[in-house]
Amino acid sequence: MARRPHFAAWWWLPPAAAFGAALVSDACFVATQDPAWWRLSEWALGVGLVSGLVGLGRERLCSEPPDRSAELKLATASVVLRIAALCNYAFSLGLRVIAAPASAFAWLGLYLAAAASVLFLAAGYTAWRSRKLHAAHALRVTMAPDREKARR
Repeated sequence: MARRPHFAAWWWLPPAAAFGAALVSDACFVATQDPAWWRLSEWALGVGLVSGLVGLGRERLCSEPPDRSAELKLATASVVLRIAALCNYAFSLGLRVIAAPASAFAWLGLYLAAAASVLFLAAGYTAWRSRKLHAAHALRVTMAPDREKARR
C-alpha cells in the first residue's frame, strides 16, 4: 500500500481559515465601511496565500502520485482548482493593495472572495474523493491475496 502522509489530508485548514476570515471581513466592511475590516481582509488574504502555497507544495512534494486513472484525474482537478482559487485570491489582494478602502472595489472584493471560496471548497472535495478512491483501491489490493487463498 502506498504511503500517504498524515498532513496531506489537512492541507486546506490554515488557508481555509484565513480565506474564511477574509470573506467575513469583506462582508463586515461592506456593511460598516470601516477601513479596519479592509485591512484585516488584506492580512487574511496574505496569510491565506502563503499558507495555501506552502500547503500545495508540501502535499505535492511529500505524497506519492496516484497510480490509477480516476485518482490521477481527481488529483489533477484538485491541483488546478487550488491554483485557480489562489490566483483569484492573489488578484483580490492586488486590487486591495492598489485601491483605497472607499473605492468601488469593496463589492468586487466580496464577490472575488466568495467565488474563490467556492473554488477552494471544490478543490478540497476533489482531493477528498481522490484519497477515498486511493484507500478503496489499496484495500482491494491488500485483500486480494486472502481472497485467492480462500478460493483454493
